[in-house]
This record gives sequence, C-alpha cells and structure tokens, in this order.
Amino acid sequence: MTQSEAAEKIRKLLNTSGRTDAEADTARTLAEAMAYKFQVDLASIRDTLGQRDAITHRVLGEWSKVPLEATLAGRIVRYFFDVLVVTREGYQCQIYGVGTLSQLDAAEYVFPVPRSGTAKQSAV
Repeated sequence: MTQSEAAEKIRKLLNTSGRTDAEADTARTLAEAMAYKFQVDLASIRDTLGQRDAITHRVLGEWSKVPLEATLAGRIVRYFFDVLVVTREGYQCQIYGVGTLSQLDAAEYVFPVPRSGTAKQSAV
C-alpha cells in the first residue's frame, strides 16, 4: 500500500457521519495506527475534513516545592506526548499541561502522585 492509498483510507475512517460514538472511536484508533505505520500526517487530513482536536490545559500537579520527579516527568511528556509543560511558582507550585485531551490523559499517567503533606488538599 502506498502512502497516498493509506491517506485515502484514513480519510474514509475519519468520516464519522452515520456512526455511533463507539464506532467513531474505533475508526479513529485504526486511523491513528495506519497513519503511524505509513507515516501519513494525520493532522493535515483532519484539517481537510474540518476535524480539529481542541487544545486545552490541565493541572498535572501541585506541590509546596516541585520535586525532581515532576521536573523529569515534564520533560518526558514534552518529548513523547507533545504536551507543553508550564510551571507556576508561588506559595504553591503548580504544573500545567497544555495539549489535546488524549495527550493530557497520557501525561497524567507519567506524572508522580503528590506525596501526602506536600500537596494542596482540595475540599470535596
């Protein structure tokens, strides 16, 4: 299969009209795997279809002092998951991740869980 044939199949997989949410998720997963295998730019195909992933942010951790593990985790998610990591320092240091929802979900698995006593406790 050539790269152009793979791109055409990916376009068909990303066409979500008439599909349930589960079918659309399965098709998206297959399209991502095919794009990786044949080195097709998935973002440009999504742009031509009018599908763009929303960029958002999420707090990945809060500490009184950012531990070394969090700094290293920030480098890992930037390199492997293309998540921009922003640190806000003050009375409580916060690390934010900026990226798409799927990128941020992956980044949350990498970040260390704050130790008790050093994390800001939120009221539930």
